[in-house]
Amino acid sequence: MGSSRPEFVTDANVLIDLHTGGVLAAVSRMPQGFCVPDVVVAEMDEPDEATVVRAGFRQESLPGEAVTVVMRLVGEDRHISIQDASGLVLAQRTGRVLLTGEKRLRELAVRIGVKVHGTLWLLEQMVAAAVLTSRQAADALERMLECGRRLPESEARGHIERWRAGREAE
Repeated sequence: MGSSRPEFVTDANVLIDLHTGGVLAAVSRMPQGFCVPDVVVAEMDEPDEATVVRAGFRQESLPGEAVTVVMRLVGEDRHISIQDASGLVLAQRTGRVLLTGEKRLRELAVRIGVKVHGTLWLLEQMVAAAVLTSRQAADALERMLECGRRLPESEARGHIERWRAGREAE
């Protein structure tokens, strides 16, 4: 890891959520470090590689033996993409937390003992770290929902309501 601060491995859907919400760049002000597998960034159009790097995400590659594990996971579950499996294996091998909104990936992470969170949790952390105000987080989350991002609607609406009322995490 190279750093004593907690680190996260981010998948494409969280990057897209944050980009859609207009808060991707705010991640660079977080006290934690964030990385993304290089195969994830290589497949993305929006946000593009330069935007992801400017936002403070490090790209990381998996060594050969880890790629073998990725391919095994993809072979065992056709609903897990190479990109998703790469993030999971990177998180597992480095002891980092995986950030994803993919249900199957979350379930697999829990099954193999990888700690996992999603976009709503990350927004909460950004508010708690004063990287975003409650209003900015609510606005971002509303943009994500309006653009059709796959987030748990009722939970997201609860966050928006709480943030609009000026309350932090309860």
